[in-house]
Amino acid sequence: MPAVFGSGLYELVTAIREPGSSPFSGLEIAAATVVAFGVGLAVIAGLMAYISKRSFLPFVIYRLLLGTTLLILLSTGVLDPL
Repeated sequence: MPAVFGSGLYELVTAIREPGSSPFSGLEIAAATVVAFGVGLAVIAGLMAYISKRSFLPFVIYRLLLGTTLLILLSTGVLDPL
């Protein structure tokens, strides 16, 4: 969350210092940064509430399946690493 807020703040400062350097206005960047910050807080609060009552097991299974799938797709050449 601090990284998202920091990057939004950086973009806002850049948009103010160098008008026209971004396709978005300063107001749009500020609004997006505030919304991203709020959504980040809500997601963290929701995750904390979830893990206080339930297990991390579904997340662990999801991460293992995703990691395995990505490794297979990268090793077979279906995905390009970059």
